[in-house]
Amino acid sequence: MITGLGGPAGFGMGVLPPDDDGSSASIPLAPEFPSGLEFFGTRYTDLFVNNNGNVSFDLPLSAFTPMPFPVAAQPMIAPWWGDVDTRAPAPVDENRVYFHIEPGRFVATWFRVGYFDTHADLVNSVQLILTDESAAGAAGDFDVEFRYAHLEWTTGDASDGMGGLGGTPAQAGFDAGNLTDFFSLPGSLTAAVLDLERMSNVGMPGVWRFQIRSGAVTECGNARIEAGEACDDGNTMPGDGCSPRCEIELALGEPCFDDFECRSMFCTDGVCCNRACVGDCEFCASDGSCTPESAGVLCRDSFDLCDAFEFCDGVGGMCPPDGPEPDGTPCPDESICNGDEVCMAGSCTSGPLLDCDDFNPCTSDGCLDPSGCFNDVIPGCDFDAGLPDAGLPDAGFDAGFDAGAVDAGAIDAAVPDAGATDAGGMDAGAMDAALDPGTPHGSGITCAASPGRSGAPILGGLVLALMFTLRRRSRDR
Repeated sequence: MITGLGGPAGFGMGVLPPDDDGSSASIPLAPEFPSGLEFFGTRYTDLFVNNNGNVSFDLPLSAFTPMPFPVAAQPMIAPWWGDVDTRAPAPVDENRVYFHIEPGRFVATWFRVGYFDTHADLVNSVQLILTDESAAGAAGDFDVEFRYAHLEWTTGDASDGMGGLGGTPAQAGFDAGNLTDFFSLPGSLTAAVLDLERMSNVGMPGVWRFQIRSGAVTECGNARIEAGEACDDGNTMPGDGCSPRCEIELALGEPCFDDFECRSMFCTDGVCCNRACVGDCEFCASDGSCTPESAGVLCRDSFDLCDAFEFCDGVGGMCPPDGPEPDGTPCPDESICNGDEVCMAGSCTSGPLLDCDDFNPCTSDGCLDPSGCFNDVIPGCDFDAGLPDAGLPDAGFDAGFDAGAVDAGAIDAAVPDAGATDAGGMDAGAMDAALDPGTPHGSGITCAASPGRSGAPILGGLVLALMFTLRRRSRDR
């Protein structure tokens, strides 16, 4: 059965409440069927869905015992006129009657419905589809399709019946309500009505199709050309020149709307084609042949920034395999704080975070989108101004200060002062340029008290002089 029509079970939003012999309110057919339905000489613009397996015109129908067609003053289309009862408990969405209308199509579905009196041990699933064909024929023309998905019972408990044992079995077909025009499906009013599930007039078990043309029921495949038929070769097989709808089948390359119109049974891209052309990189050309698309035609879109587009190669009919963008392809997001994103192995990866450190311990550093870095001053924070020592970096901040003062700015023979005074330490192998002008580098003489100033050289000179004098006196003796 056709589904996907919306509603809880997929058969449409319209649903009859649990009932025995109830009906819907009048359902207007316009604007979905602008010309209405021409049915045996009368144009109808509304209909009723009845619980007991049929739709009727003029008035709702509550009769639960089917009568042989024709029936006076009761025009109806009946896929299964029987004693339906939807009051028995059943799984959710089952044992219900649904209906749906859309432009050019009306669908009524009796989904796993039980029988009188409140039984659901046996269930039937039946569907009616009406399709507007006014555009292809006369105003009011339409097609009728009965679909029998599951049949288990033929009658209700009334008249000594019990799930098909006794009583009057269901009637299926059409009745104009004029006691003259009607059509009954095989097995109607007998136990053989259950065989409708396995039989067909179009070669599809359980599917029965009819055309209503100029108000009359036309049955394609009965070897009689009736109203609305262009041909009838006595079968509903495709490919023999007369379509399953009794229309002349079109040759390759001719414009078409659906598969049934074409002798090949393939209507592809609006052309009768030699095959279906199912590849993403092929189409049906005007001569009716399936042809590769031109090179460079997009055949697969990307689903994200790291998924590559694929294009037809102009040779094959299939789209190339799905692949990623090359590694390193930018895939930016809306954030400037999380670095520059690039594709890696088909996934977008973040780069290094934006560095907002201004090397100032008295600022609070960070990043916020969309403005970027911020460096907020910390109130009350005191720090070394970071001034260079004679033009060379101070090696960072000297724990916040240099013994209370900024370095004097002197260097020891071009070697940085490392942020400390020469408080009596070795000269680190360099002379105090411009402060010890006569002292050779590496003499071993220490800088005693302050850079470039010391009493040690004078004392050393006196000691040497004394030693020289003593040696000379010893030698004179």
